[in-house]
Amino acid sequence: KIKKRADPERAADLQESLEIARSEIKRLDFIVEDLLNAVRPTRPVPEATDLNDLLNEALNFIGPEVADRRISIVLELTEELPLIQVDRDQMKQVFYNLIRNSSQAIGSDGEIIVKTGFDDENVFFTFADNGPGIPADQVSRVFEPYYTTKKAGSGLGLMIVHRIIHEHGGELQFQSQVGQGTEVTVFLPRAERLMRFLPGKAESPVIDVDLID
Repeated sequence: KIKKRADPERAADLQESLEIARSEIKRLDFIVEDLLNAVRPTRPVPEATDLNDLLNEALNFIGPEVADRRISIVLELTEELPLIQVDRDQMKQVFYNLIRNSSQAIGSDGEIIVKTGFDDENVFFTFADNGPGIPADQVSRVFEPYYTTKKAGSGLGLMIVHRIIHEHGGELQFQSQVGQGTEVTVFLPRAERLMRFLPGKAESPVIDVDLID
């Protein structure tokens, strides 16, 4: 319709303005979503879950958004993971926030590697990007509310990830190196270990922040 009602040069300008408006609306939607998730936390409702299946569901949803930035997602998923007890919607929120955090850091034309695995106590997953990385003196602040190193960030995404993983009795490991990218690993307790994190007996989360010069 724009092309029919305006000369080609004017139509191109209008189209560019529309794309900018769409991008800004999407950015504001993310900020509002993060804010609502931060101020209205809900208690997890865990159910037996295959982490690989849940990851694939989340990636099917957010994949087109990442593809628009020409960012590829490489999956290295360990087969036959033990089932874990998690709130599926909250864990998907963790995935969305980590992927958006990585894709915003990369900007475009990059790669995010997603891995899963397990040991005797935990099932874990890792998101590693080849973005610009974070300076060592800023790494310790990444879980603070409203702190962000990105123009389009709300500063709430990683705080929400931290809160959700804490409520699931899990642990976070955050590593970043300027010029090399960022890697976030989340450890979630296997069912038998989760008994230690029942309501009233929850332990404080362990955040292993590795400062890599």
